[in-house]
Amino acid sequence: MRLDYHEPLSYGQDSLVALAGPAVNLLFGAIALAMGWQLAAVLTLAVGVFNLLPVLPLDGGRVVYGLLAGRLDPDWAERLMTAVSGCLVGALVGVGTVCAIHYANATLLLTALWLLAGVLRRGREGV
Repeated sequence: MRLDYHEPLSYGQDSLVALAGPAVNLLFGAIALAMGWQLAAVLTLAVGVFNLLPVLPLDGGRVVYGLLAGRLDPDWAERLMTAVSGCLVGALVGVGTVCAIHYANATLLLTALWLLAGVLRRGREGV
């Protein structure tokens, strides 16, 4: 999802906006856990934690990029985040492949491949 604002956000403001989604996931997960809704709690907490991975385009990647770009050159921060994202997504593809082969569950593999497509697109476009 791409958000447009009337005026550009600072790197710190964009990081706070990026943290809003995972924060709601974690809050709802805690509420669901307190109400005894274990399945809803586990799923919601898992989505919130997964979204905090420092991989662009996930919210965790946006937060780390905002922290780096606010202190360093934004182009350097973009290149660093693309490299970090590629490494982490490569690891996720590997773990997802193992899960698909040994446990007949391709969910992580499909998600990792989707993230890989996003990382490759960012690297190619220099977004």
